[in-house]
Amino acid sequence: MPSGKKRAAITSFFAQVERKYEMSSHYISEVLKADELKKFSTPYVEINLILKLIENLRLQLGCDEITEEVLEVILKGGHIRFHDGGSFYKEIIEEFNQNLKERYSSHSSCEKQFSFSGNVAKEVLFGVCEDTDSGEKMTWIQFEKNNTKTLINFIMHMFDYLCYKLKSQNIGPFGSSIHTESAPLVIKP
Repeated sequence: MPSGKKRAAITSFFAQVERKYEMSSHYISEVLKADELKKFSTPYVEINLILKLIENLRLQLGCDEITEEVLEVILKGGHIRFHDGGSFYKEIIEEFNQNLKERYSSHSSCEKQFSFSGNVAKEVLFGVCEDTDSGEKMTWIQFEKNNTKTLINFIMHMFDYLCYKLKSQNIGPFGSSIHTESAPLVIKP
């Protein structure tokens, strides 16, 4: 498990995972550090979604250190785009369909947008956009600090949106990120 100020979001994330899902942080650590990609599955859908995301990052990036850096950005609400023709979007829908909600957001998407709500990653939004230069489809994903399930959560989500507008930074469950929709972190294999 990472430690220190450089990986504060990951450290906080692991602590929350351990509190909510006993022993599941072990699986996440294994996926982050395994020499070769292994398919892990837990009884917890939220942890399985995080594992799927890390597997995809490792496939795309091929480096543990960079994967941890990108995971840190994701946990802080960074807007991430994968140059993948939309394949990660399709994989998430296929594997987690029962736990996804079709959702509208302020983010642009050329496919339906979906959200996943969890105990640790409060809301994960994802969709597909097109690269303006190549026209290639890209999966985008963004973690939100608050979901929109209840009136109170919706109000808190709108407060996060206001902070985003004032600071020009996304607000995620474990911090904030300069990687917004207009300045995304693009992952190319």
